[in-house]
Amino acid sequence: MKKLLLIALTLFVMQANAVVHTVNNVTGGGAQFTTINAAIAAATMGDTIYVHGSPIVYAAFNILDKKLTIIGPGWAPQKNNPVRAIIFSATIKNSGATSAVATSNGTELQGLVFNNTISFSANSINERGVSNIRLDRCELRNGIESSGYDANNYIIENCYISGSVARISLSTSNSYSNFLFQNNIFRIDGFNNGFLSGFLNISNFIFNHNLFMTNAPGAAGSLAVNNGVAKTLTFSNNIFVNINLNSGIESCTFNSNLTFYSSVPALTAPWAAGNVANNIDGGGNLNNVNPQMAAQTAVNTGVDNIIADFTIAAGPANNAGNDGKDLGLLFDATGSLNWVSARGARLPFIFSMNITNPTVSPGTNLNVEVTAKKNN
Repeated sequence: MKKLLLIALTLFVMQANAVVHTVNNVTGGGAQFTTINAAIAAATMGDTIYVHGSPIVYAAFNILDKKLTIIGPGWAPQKNNPVRAIIFSATIKNSGATSAVATSNGTELQGLVFNNTISFSANSINERGVSNIRLDRCELRNGIESSGYDANNYIIENCYISGSVARISLSTSNSYSNFLFQNNIFRIDGFNNGFLSGFLNISNFIFNHNLFMTNAPGAAGSLAVNNGVAKTLTFSNNIFVNINLNSGIESCTFNSNLTFYSSVPALTAPWAAGNVANNIDGGGNLNNVNPQMAAQTAVNTGVDNIIADFTIAAGPANNAGNDGKDLGLLFDATGSLNWVSARGARLPFIFSMNITNPTVSPGTNLNVEVTAKKNN
């Protein structure tokens, strides 16, 4: 009991003393560090790192045995100088010596753009899995990889996952549980590249209010699964455009989803009665129905436009979710699940700054007008 109390007090003190570090790789950028790895090296458990938007791609970073929050300006910040924080790649790991006071578990990445893979564990020897991860408002151009060790409790929300290998890749040799994917766009760039891989030993995987599309549907829709089969997933309130769910999706539950085949012949619903994949129809599903998004033409061809208008004003997908909301992406008036506000980080930011009297006499004041905004 004394040991448990000591650990609890230690964690409380560490959280209470969390420090904010800043990074900018532009010369004269005014931050404390010019590389993310330097900020990580200086950080301790529970610290936060703010990464400034920059025209220069940041080098890959590595987190080992540290719970950190790393925040960028978003994948399409709405401000006068909408520069993003683009990062080559990232690796987050726990060593064999990880402990309650030295662990990467609980790390959060928010408002960052990754050109290459975010790797968790990455099949390294003498390490442990990474759990309790949150990815929010990020753009992932090469997907996520977790291999070598079991993992659980991941939340991936408000993210744009797009590219030829922009998929969620797991290891068939490991077990995974409690993964929630909500309010994301999965855009498959290329025929049959798939957005899922290695989804075999899993439990409690939920895909809720996502949009799936492709720019290369082929003759029968682009396959959802890249490697093997994906079993026991729960799909709710999603929209699938030109995606083939009839191969590799088995023993999954479908609740209030919509499929639409704008560029290929209509396919049998994956939840149809008697389907050989043993998928379950939870009700409210619509097969080969136009969801009528504002940017439906662009969605039909899989255009890579992160700021297109994905709202639904009317039609069969309007208020058709099992929660009474539109199918596909969320645009909640309150809270953080709104695709429009998800384009920027959840931090207050300077939207504009103007000098109202550019000519001043010696000894007089320079008047600066600053406008700040905040996303939910």
